[in-house]
Amino acid sequence: MVRLEDIKRKAEHKRSEYLKSKILDTPFFPLSLRGDKGSIYDDFATREAELAALFAHSKANKGKGYTLELEHKDSRTMGHQTIISDIKIESEEDYLFLLKEEKRGNIFDENLKQLRQTFPEEALISWLLTRKHEIYTKWTSDDGLWFCRITRFLIDHPNSGLFAREVNVEAPTKFLENNIASIKSLVSSIRPLSEGNDDYAQLGLRRKEQLIKLRIKDAFTITQNETICGYTPILMLTPESLKEFFLEVERIFIIENETVFLTFPLQKNELCLYAGGYGILSCRQSRLLENSKIFYFGDLDEHGYAILDKFRSLYPHTQSFCMDVTTLNDHNAYCIEGKAYTSTYEHLTHEEELVLASLRRGTRTYSLEQERISVSYIHMKLKSLFNSVG
Repeated sequence: MVRLEDIKRKAEHKRSEYLKSKILDTPFFPLSLRGDKGSIYDDFATREAELAALFAHSKANKGKGYTLELEHKDSRTMGHQTIISDIKIESEEDYLFLLKEEKRGNIFDENLKQLRQTFPEEALISWLLTRKHEIYTKWTSDDGLWFCRITRFLIDHPNSGLFAREVNVEAPTKFLENNIASIKSLVSSIRPLSEGNDDYAQLGLRRKEQLIKLRIKDAFTITQNETICGYTPILMLTPESLKEFFLEVERIFIIENETVFLTFPLQKNELCLYAGGYGILSCRQSRLLENSKIFYFGDLDEHGYAILDKFRSLYPHTQSFCMDVTTLNDHNAYCIEGKAYTSTYEHLTHEEELVLASLRRGTRTYSLEQERISVSYIHMKLKSLFNSVG
Protein backbone atom coordinates (compact mmCIF):
# COMPACT_ATOMS: atom_id res chain seq x y z
CA MET A 1 0.00 0.00 0.00
CA VAL A 2 1.27 3.44 -0.91
CA ARG A 3 1.91 5.86 1.99
CA LEU A 4 1.62 9.65 2.28
CA GLU A 5 5.40 10.10 2.12
CA ASP A 6 5.46 7.98 -1.06
CA ILE A 7 2.94 10.33 -2.72
CA LYS A 8 5.00 13.38 -1.77
CA ARG A 9 8.21 11.79 -3.02
CA LYS A 10 6.62 10.88 -6.37
CA ALA A 11 5.27 14.41 -6.69
CA GLU A 12 8.74 15.87 -5.99
CA HIS A 13 10.20 13.70 -8.75
CA LYS A 14 7.81 15.44 -11.15
CA ARG A 15 9.07 18.93 -10.22
CA SER A 16 11.38 19.24 -13.23
CA GLU A 17 8.52 18.44 -15.61
CA TYR A 18 6.27 20.86 -13.71
CA LEU A 19 8.77 23.74 -14.04
CA LYS A 20 9.33 22.93 -17.71
CA SER A 21 5.59 23.16 -18.36
CA LYS A 22 5.52 26.56 -16.62
CA ILE A 23 8.32 27.85 -18.83
CA LEU A 24 6.90 26.42 -22.08
CA ASP A 25 3.29 27.17 -21.09
CA THR A 26 2.18 23.60 -21.76
CA PRO A 27 -0.47 21.55 -19.87
CA PHE A 28 0.73 19.58 -16.87
CA PHE A 29 -2.37 18.92 -14.75
CA PRO A 30 -4.15 16.74 -13.89
CA LEU A 31 -1.14 14.73 -12.78
CA SER A 32 -1.51 11.01 -12.26
CA LEU A 33 0.86 9.28 -9.83
CA ARG A 34 1.22 5.54 -10.00
CA GLY A 35 1.45 3.87 -6.65
CA ASP A 36 1.56 0.43 -5.09
CA LYS A 37 -2.07 -0.61 -5.17
CA GLY A 38 -1.48 -3.39 -2.72
CA SER A 39 -2.80 -6.90 -2.96
CA ILE A 40 -6.12 -8.44 -2.05
CA TYR A 41 -4.10 -10.78 0.15
CA ASP A 42 -2.78 -7.93 2.35
CA ASP A 43 -3.69 -7.97 6.00
CA PHE A 44 -7.20 -6.47 6.28
CA ALA A 45 -6.57 -4.43 9.45
CA THR A 46 -3.30 -2.99 8.12
CA ARG A 47 -4.93 -2.03 4.82
CA GLU A 48 -7.81 -0.28 6.58
CA ALA A 49 -5.42 1.73 8.79
CA GLU A 50 -3.27 2.81 5.81
CA LEU A 51 -6.32 3.79 3.77
CA ALA A 52 -7.66 5.81 6.68
CA ALA A 53 -4.37 7.72 6.95
CA LEU A 54 -4.38 8.47 3.21
CA PHE A 55 -8.00 9.67 3.29
CA ALA A 56 -7.24 11.89 6.29
CA HIS A 57 -4.62 13.82 4.27
CA SER A 58 -6.42 13.76 0.90
CA LYS A 59 -8.16 16.62 -0.87
CA ALA A 60 -11.53 15.25 0.22
CA ASN A 61 -10.55 15.98 3.83
CA LYS A 62 -8.06 18.87 3.50
CA GLY A 63 -9.68 20.77 0.65
CA LYS A 64 -6.44 20.65 -1.39
CA GLY A 65 -3.90 18.00 -2.37
CA TYR A 66 -4.30 14.57 -3.92
CA THR A 67 -7.44 12.66 -4.86
CA LEU A 68 -7.73 8.92 -4.43
CA GLU A 69 -9.55 6.79 -6.97
CA LEU A 70 -10.64 3.46 -5.50
CA GLU A 71 -11.37 0.03 -6.85
CA HIS A 72 -13.27 -2.69 -4.99
CA LYS A 73 -12.16 -6.32 -5.10
CA ASP A 74 -13.72 -9.51 -3.78
CA SER A 75 -11.88 -12.74 -3.02
CA ARG A 76 -12.97 -15.98 -1.58
CA THR A 77 -10.28 -15.92 1.10
CA MET A 78 -10.17 -12.20 2.07
CA GLY A 79 -13.68 -11.09 1.19
CA HIS A 80 -14.52 -7.54 0.06
CA GLN A 81 -11.49 -5.15 -0.05
CA THR A 82 -10.78 -1.63 -1.29
CA ILE A 83 -7.72 -0.96 -3.50
CA ILE A 84 -6.31 2.40 -4.70
CA SER A 85 -6.51 2.41 -8.50
CA ASP A 86 -5.08 5.91 -9.08
CA ILE A 87 -3.75 9.00 -7.30
CA LYS A 88 -4.50 12.31 -9.00
CA ILE A 89 -3.32 15.86 -8.43
CA GLU A 90 -5.86 17.96 -10.26
CA SER A 91 -4.30 21.45 -10.23
CA GLU A 92 -1.17 23.50 -9.57
CA GLU A 93 -2.75 24.69 -6.34
CA ASP A 94 -3.15 21.07 -5.19
CA TYR A 95 0.42 20.22 -6.22
CA LEU A 96 2.06 23.09 -4.33
CA PHE A 97 -0.15 22.46 -1.28
CA LEU A 98 0.93 18.82 -1.17
CA LEU A 99 4.61 19.79 -1.27
CA LYS A 100 4.11 22.76 1.10
CA GLU A 101 5.66 25.00 -1.57
CA GLU A 102 2.89 27.56 -2.20
CA LYS A 103 5.17 30.48 -1.31
CA ARG A 104 8.02 29.15 -3.42
CA GLY A 105 5.68 28.64 -6.37
CA ASN A 106 4.37 32.21 -6.11
CA ILE A 107 7.94 33.61 -6.01
CA PHE A 108 8.85 31.53 -9.07
CA ASP A 109 5.84 32.99 -10.92
CA GLU A 110 6.86 36.54 -9.99
CA ASN A 111 10.45 36.03 -11.10
CA LEU A 112 9.37 34.29 -14.31
CA LYS A 113 7.09 37.22 -15.15
CA GLN A 114 9.90 39.71 -14.45
CA LEU A 115 12.33 37.82 -16.68
CA ARG A 116 9.83 37.61 -19.55
CA GLN A 117 9.13 41.32 -19.37
CA THR A 118 12.86 42.13 -19.53
CA PHE A 119 14.42 39.74 -22.06
CA PRO A 120 13.47 38.40 -25.51
CA GLU A 121 11.63 35.09 -25.34
CA GLU A 122 13.79 33.35 -27.95
CA ALA A 123 16.94 33.87 -25.87
CA LEU A 124 15.26 33.36 -22.52
CA ILE A 125 13.61 29.95 -23.00
CA SER A 126 16.73 27.78 -23.31
CA TRP A 127 18.37 29.68 -20.44
CA LEU A 128 15.29 29.17 -18.21
CA LEU A 129 15.19 25.44 -18.95
CA THR A 130 18.82 25.15 -17.83
CA ARG A 131 18.44 27.34 -14.72
CA LYS A 132 14.89 26.47 -13.63
CA HIS A 133 15.88 24.55 -10.47
CA GLU A 134 18.22 27.31 -9.35
CA ILE A 135 15.51 29.94 -9.82
CA TYR A 136 12.85 27.84 -8.09
CA THR A 137 14.86 26.72 -5.07
CA LYS A 138 17.25 29.63 -4.44
CA TRP A 139 15.81 32.89 -5.71
CA THR A 140 13.93 35.17 -3.32
CA SER A 141 11.14 37.53 -4.36
CA ASP A 142 13.74 40.29 -4.95
CA ASP A 143 16.32 38.23 -6.83
CA GLY A 144 14.45 38.35 -10.12
CA LEU A 145 14.28 42.14 -10.10
CA TRP A 146 17.96 42.50 -9.17
CA PHE A 147 19.00 39.92 -11.75
CA CYS A 148 17.04 41.66 -14.51
CA ARG A 149 18.42 45.11 -13.68
CA ILE A 150 22.05 43.99 -13.65
CA THR A 151 21.85 41.70 -16.68
CA ARG A 152 19.98 44.30 -18.74
CA PHE A 153 22.67 46.86 -17.90
CA LEU A 154 25.46 44.51 -18.99
CA ILE A 155 23.67 43.71 -22.24
CA ASP A 156 23.17 47.40 -23.02
CA HIS A 157 26.73 48.38 -21.95
CA PRO A 158 28.95 45.58 -23.35
CA ASN A 159 32.29 47.25 -22.54
CA SER A 160 31.59 49.51 -19.59
CA GLY A 161 35.05 49.05 -18.01
CA LEU A 162 33.43 49.37 -14.59
CA PHE A 163 34.18 47.41 -11.44
CA ALA A 164 31.34 45.05 -10.50
CA ARG A 165 30.31 47.32 -7.63
CA GLU A 166 30.20 50.36 -9.90
CA VAL A 167 27.40 49.00 -12.08
CA ASN A 168 24.79 51.74 -11.84
CA VAL A 169 21.64 49.80 -10.91
CA GLU A 170 19.71 49.45 -7.69
CA ALA A 171 20.74 46.04 -6.36
CA PRO A 172 22.90 44.67 -3.51
CA THR A 173 26.60 45.28 -4.14
CA LYS A 174 27.53 41.59 -4.01
CA PHE A 175 24.63 40.27 -6.11
CA LEU A 176 26.56 40.41 -9.38
CA GLU A 177 29.61 38.74 -7.83
CA ASN A 178 27.51 35.96 -6.25
CA ASN A 179 25.52 35.25 -9.42
CA ILE A 180 28.04 35.99 -12.14
CA ALA A 181 27.84 32.54 -13.79
CA SER A 182 24.04 32.79 -14.27
CA ILE A 183 24.27 36.39 -15.44
CA LYS A 184 27.04 35.63 -17.92
CA SER A 185 25.17 32.64 -19.37
CA LEU A 186 22.11 34.78 -20.17
CA VAL A 187 24.15 37.72 -21.49
CA SER A 188 25.99 35.33 -23.84
CA SER A 189 22.69 34.14 -25.32
CA ILE A 190 21.71 37.72 -26.20
CA ARG A 191 24.99 39.39 -27.24
CA PRO A 192 28.57 38.25 -27.94
CA LEU A 193 30.83 38.25 -24.91
CA SER A 194 33.84 40.55 -24.82
CA GLU A 195 37.35 39.16 -25.08
CA GLY A 196 38.96 38.18 -21.78
CA ASN A 197 40.27 35.38 -19.61
CA ASP A 198 37.58 35.52 -16.91
CA ASP A 199 33.86 36.15 -16.42
CA TYR A 200 34.31 39.80 -15.51
CA ALA A 201 36.37 40.67 -18.58
CA GLN A 202 33.93 38.82 -20.86
CA LEU A 203 31.10 40.91 -19.41
CA GLY A 204 33.09 44.07 -20.12
CA LEU A 205 33.88 44.68 -16.45
CA ARG A 206 37.12 45.29 -14.57
CA ARG A 207 38.35 43.19 -11.68
CA LYS A 208 40.48 44.38 -8.83
CA GLU A 209 43.80 45.21 -10.43
CA GLN A 210 46.25 42.35 -10.25
CA LEU A 211 49.74 43.36 -9.22
CA ILE A 212 52.82 41.89 -10.86
CA LYS A 213 55.81 41.62 -8.51
CA LEU A 214 59.35 42.25 -9.78
CA ARG A 215 62.44 41.44 -7.74
CA ILE A 216 66.16 42.10 -8.40
CA LYS A 217 69.28 41.14 -6.48
CA ASP A 218 69.84 44.53 -4.86
CA ALA A 219 67.07 47.13 -4.90
CA PHE A 220 65.05 49.41 -7.14
CA THR A 221 65.65 53.12 -6.61
CA ILE A 222 62.53 55.20 -6.02
CA THR A 223 62.73 58.78 -7.26
CA GLN A 224 60.31 61.69 -7.45
CA ASN A 225 61.13 64.90 -9.29
CA GLU A 226 64.66 63.54 -9.79
CA THR A 227 65.07 63.16 -6.02
CA ILE A 228 65.82 59.75 -4.51
CA CYS A 229 63.02 58.87 -2.06
CA GLY A 230 64.11 55.37 -1.09
CA TYR A 231 64.84 51.83 -2.21
CA THR A 232 62.82 48.63 -2.49
CA PRO A 233 63.87 45.07 -3.41
CA ILE A 234 60.38 44.38 -4.82
CA LEU A 235 58.46 46.54 -7.25
CA MET A 236 54.75 46.02 -7.91
CA LEU A 237 53.12 46.99 -11.21
CA THR A 238 49.75 46.43 -12.87
CA PRO A 239 49.78 44.46 -16.15
CA GLU A 240 49.02 47.73 -17.95
CA SER A 241 51.97 49.52 -16.30
CA LEU A 242 54.26 46.60 -17.14
CA LYS A 243 53.73 47.23 -20.86
CA GLU A 244 55.96 50.31 -20.87
CA PHE A 245 58.25 49.38 -17.98
CA PHE A 246 61.78 48.58 -19.10
CA LEU A 247 65.00 47.59 -17.35
CA GLU A 248 68.26 46.37 -18.83
CA VAL A 249 68.47 42.75 -17.66
CA GLU A 250 69.94 39.68 -19.28
CA ARG A 251 67.53 37.09 -17.91
CA ILE A 252 64.03 37.10 -16.43
CA PHE A 253 62.83 34.18 -14.31
CA ILE A 254 59.05 33.89 -14.05
CA ILE A 255 58.12 32.00 -10.87
CA GLU A 256 54.74 30.40 -10.17
CA ASN A 257 55.07 30.15 -6.38
CA GLU A 258 55.53 33.31 -4.28
CA THR A 259 57.83 31.73 -1.68
CA VAL A 260 60.15 30.48 -4.43
CA PHE A 261 59.99 33.96 -5.97
CA LEU A 262 61.21 35.50 -2.70
CA THR A 263 64.08 33.02 -2.25
CA PHE A 264 65.17 32.50 -5.84
CA PRO A 265 68.95 33.23 -6.18
CA LEU A 266 69.61 36.12 -8.55
CA GLN A 267 72.63 37.74 -10.10
CA LYS A 268 72.92 41.45 -10.83
CA ASN A 269 71.79 41.19 -14.43
CA GLU A 270 68.69 39.14 -13.60
CA LEU A 271 65.12 39.77 -12.57
CA CYS A 272 62.45 37.61 -10.94
CA LEU A 273 58.76 38.07 -11.81
CA TYR A 274 55.72 36.72 -9.94
CA ALA A 275 52.11 37.03 -11.10
CA GLY A 276 50.38 34.18 -9.27
CA GLY A 277 50.01 31.24 -11.64
CA TYR A 278 47.65 32.03 -14.52
CA GLY A 279 47.98 35.75 -13.72
CA ILE A 280 51.13 35.81 -15.84
CA LEU A 281 48.91 35.54 -18.92
CA SER A 282 47.76 39.12 -18.32
CA CYS A 283 51.31 40.36 -19.01
CA ARG A 284 50.85 41.10 -22.70
CA GLN A 285 52.84 43.39 -25.01
CA SER A 286 55.53 44.01 -22.39
CA ARG A 287 58.72 45.72 -23.63
CA LEU A 288 60.60 44.11 -20.76
CA LEU A 289 59.51 40.58 -21.67
CA GLU A 290 59.83 41.07 -25.41
CA ASN A 291 63.47 42.19 -25.12
CA SER A 292 64.88 39.79 -22.51
CA LYS A 293 65.61 36.09 -22.21
CA ILE A 294 62.71 34.48 -20.36
CA PHE A 295 62.82 31.34 -18.23
CA TYR A 296 59.55 30.01 -16.84
CA PHE A 297 59.73 28.00 -13.58
CA GLY A 298 56.44 26.47 -12.50
CA ASP A 299 55.07 23.38 -10.80
CA LEU A 300 55.70 20.18 -12.68
CA ASP A 301 52.06 19.28 -13.21
CA GLU A 302 49.32 19.74 -15.77
CA HIS A 303 48.53 23.27 -14.63
CA GLY A 304 52.20 24.30 -14.64
CA TYR A 305 52.68 23.11 -18.20
CA ALA A 306 49.35 24.64 -19.28
CA ILE A 307 50.54 28.05 -18.04
CA LEU A 308 53.89 27.56 -19.78
CA ASP A 309 52.15 26.54 -23.00
CA LYS A 310 49.82 29.56 -23.01
CA PHE A 311 52.56 31.99 -21.98
CA ARG A 312 54.83 30.74 -24.74
CA SER A 313 52.08 31.57 -27.24
CA LEU A 314 52.54 35.20 -26.10
CA TYR A 315 56.35 35.10 -25.89
CA PRO A 316 57.66 32.29 -28.13
CA HIS A 317 61.26 32.71 -26.95
CA THR A 318 60.32 31.52 -23.42
CA GLN A 319 62.37 28.60 -22.09
CA SER A 320 61.44 26.40 -19.14
CA PHE A 321 63.64 26.09 -16.06
CA CYS A 322 63.72 23.08 -13.70
CA MET A 323 60.82 21.55 -15.61
CA ASP A 324 62.85 18.84 -17.33
CA VAL A 325 63.07 15.05 -17.07
CA THR A 326 66.15 15.16 -14.84
CA THR A 327 64.47 17.43 -12.28
CA LEU A 328 61.43 15.16 -12.17
CA ASN A 329 63.54 12.02 -11.73
CA ASP A 330 65.66 13.64 -9.03
CA HIS A 331 62.53 14.59 -7.04
CA ASN A 332 60.22 11.68 -7.84
CA ALA A 333 59.85 10.87 -4.13
CA TYR A 334 58.22 14.29 -3.59
CA CYS A 335 55.47 13.81 -6.18
CA ILE A 336 51.93 13.95 -4.86
CA GLU A 337 48.60 13.27 -6.52
CA GLY A 338 47.52 16.38 -8.42
CA LYS A 339 44.50 17.72 -10.24
CA ALA A 340 43.80 16.81 -13.84
CA TYR A 341 43.47 19.66 -16.31
CA THR A 342 41.85 19.26 -19.69
CA SER A 343 43.86 21.32 -22.12
CA THR A 344 45.36 21.22 -25.59
CA TYR A 345 49.11 21.80 -25.48
CA GLU A 346 50.49 23.38 -28.64
CA HIS A 347 53.73 25.08 -27.58
CA LEU A 348 55.63 22.54 -25.44
CA THR A 349 59.00 21.07 -26.35
CA HIS A 350 59.44 17.34 -26.78
CA GLU A 351 61.12 17.03 -23.36
CA GLU A 352 58.34 19.00 -21.66
CA GLU A 353 55.79 16.66 -23.24
CA LEU A 354 57.76 13.68 -21.90
CA VAL A 355 57.62 15.08 -18.35
CA LEU A 356 53.89 15.71 -18.70
CA ALA A 357 53.35 12.14 -19.91
CA SER A 358 55.41 10.79 -16.97
CA LEU A 359 53.13 12.63 -14.55
CA ARG A 360 50.09 10.82 -15.94
CA ARG A 361 50.00 7.39 -14.39
CA GLY A 362 46.95 5.38 -15.38
CA THR A 363 43.82 7.28 -14.37
CA ARG A 364 45.76 9.53 -11.98
CA THR A 365 47.89 12.60 -12.51
CA TYR A 366 50.77 13.67 -10.26
CA SER A 367 52.42 16.93 -9.31
CA LEU A 368 55.89 18.02 -8.24
CA GLU A 369 55.38 21.38 -6.51
CA GLN A 370 58.28 23.73 -7.20
CA GLU A 371 58.78 24.57 -3.50
CA ARG A 372 59.89 20.94 -3.09
CA ILE A 373 62.96 21.77 -5.14
CA SER A 374 65.71 23.03 -2.83
CA VAL A 375 67.65 26.27 -3.27
CA SER A 376 70.87 24.29 -3.55
CA TYR A 377 69.39 22.27 -6.43
CA ILE A 378 68.29 25.52 -8.12
CA HIS A 379 71.84 26.84 -7.73
CA MET A 380 73.15 23.73 -9.46
CA LYS A 381 70.67 24.08 -12.33
CA LEU A 382 71.51 27.76 -12.71
CA LYS A 383 75.20 26.93 -12.95
CA SER A 384 74.43 24.36 -15.61
CA LEU A 385 72.28 26.93 -17.43
CA PHE A 386 75.03 29.55 -17.43
CA ASN A 387 77.55 27.01 -18.74
CA SER A 388 75.24 25.96 -21.55
CA VAL A 389 74.56 29.57 -22.47
CA GLY A 390 78.26 30.19 -22.49
